[in-house]
Amino acid sequence: MLLNFIAKIWNGLASPVRRDLAWLAHAKFTHGVAGVILDKRGRVLLLKHRFWKQQRWGLPGGHARRGETLAATLRRELREETGLEVKPTKLLRVTTSQGWMAQFIVLAECTGEPAARSAEIMDARFWERTELPENLLPAHRAVLEELMGKEGGWSGLPVE
Repeated sequence: MLLNFIAKIWNGLASPVRRDLAWLAHAKFTHGVAGVILDKRGRVLLLKHRFWKQQRWGLPGGHARRGETLAATLRRELREETGLEVKPTKLLRVTTSQGWMAQFIVLAECTGEPAARSAEIMDARFWERTELPENLLPAHRAVLEELMGKEGGWSGLPVE
């Protein structure tokens, strides 16, 4: 009986009020995008990050802005960090970390040569899949090795 009363009140609220109440009642998290960016030769783009521990190499990407799509986030971050224009094609994987961060791994294609254009990026270059740098972030190495090891190429969902 109490649940029916609560449901009646809830269902009588306007959608924006229900959305705001649901937002207040639930945990908050951040989402970001990491890109597996391939050039025409099939090499993968890695960036050397100034603010990561041991200034490791890793996949390009960053945090999404409010209301920004995965594809738009990846395009913006790559433009800011390397000057490259990318074409996101597939959502490869979603991972979580620290209980508040969702990381979307997106496959994308590009042409051109990268350049370190952001203060946070020390170097940007394409690497052969069989010659990844030793100082590659372990989580990114694991994702790349697993995804590159799949037969039949890169499988995923359309990103746009």
